[in-house]
Amino acid sequence: MSGVLQGLWKKIRHPSYERKKSRTGFLFIAPWLVGSIWFFLIPFMDSFIYSFNKITINLGSLDKVSVGFSHYKDIFTGDPTFLIIAYDVLNRIWYEIILTIVFSVFLALLMNGKYKGRILVRAVFFLPVIIASGVIVEVFNSASVVNGMMSGAQQTPLFQGIEFSSLLLKAGVSPAVTDVLMRIINSIFALVWRSGVQTILLLSGLQTVPKTAYEAAQIEGATPWEIFWKITFPLLTPILVLCSFYTVVDLSNDPSHLMVKYIYKFAKINIGYASALANIWFLFIVLIVALIFLIFRKRTFFEE
Repeated sequence: MSGVLQGLWKKIRHPSYERKKSRTGFLFIAPWLVGSIWFFLIPFMDSFIYSFNKITINLGSLDKVSVGFSHYKDIFTGDPTFLIIAYDVLNRIWYEIILTIVFSVFLALLMNGKYKGRILVRAVFFLPVIIASGVIVEVFNSASVVNGMMSGAQQTPLFQGIEFSSLLLKAGVSPAVTDVLMRIINSIFALVWRSGVQTILLLSGLQTVPKTAYEAAQIEGATPWEIFWKITFPLLTPILVLCSFYTVVDLSNDPSHLMVKYIYKFAKINIGYASALANIWFLFIVLIVALIFLIFRKRTFFEE
């Protein structure tokens, strides 16, 4: 028995290299763990409890009266607005994910090149990551010049008479395609703004691609297009999956989306009902993330 205790004490006093690495890694993620528990797990549990109660706000306290599953039942049986908004937002998210990822890949490839002024270009595109704020985005999106340019609003003198949707329809483009194109045009600014984190992740992924792989491909006569699809893209797939997860979560919490506004509206008058709405919306997002994981699970390439 004493020999076992001595062995344990020796491991504690003189840990192996792998154990030291594990401890260092834990210390690095410790602030994230504390923040996740304090700012996510505890509020999430409170929201889950609130969704089964009728909440009354009193001075310095919240009075809870159990209502069971009535909030969840009312959402699916007596609140058709929720399903309509959920369908509209989920219908928007799929193409916003694709646009954000494609645009982020383009920016990462652009910034990974070697040319004069590269540092300035990176600083300009990474600026939104530093000062990212929903309030700032709302201010820019509400600017009359931007809205007038994108929507062709008649009240904007500078862009009066410019109606892109009418031009597309007159050119023979179908209304469905026109609607998608107009949504893309109207979200260009937000697209640039929300692509900063994904661009940073993809840029870091590009810089880990072995130079020898590119040199071997060039010796074999591969074109840049072939190099991208045969070398760069496969090695970026783990980062692309991570960026997809981040984009889904980021879009689902976008203050400009109708679902978030709808939940906020009920949070002012019925905390229990708003909590149930938030929990159902959270479940929808988890299902989307799980679907992305299943799609990319066998298509993700890890370098050995």
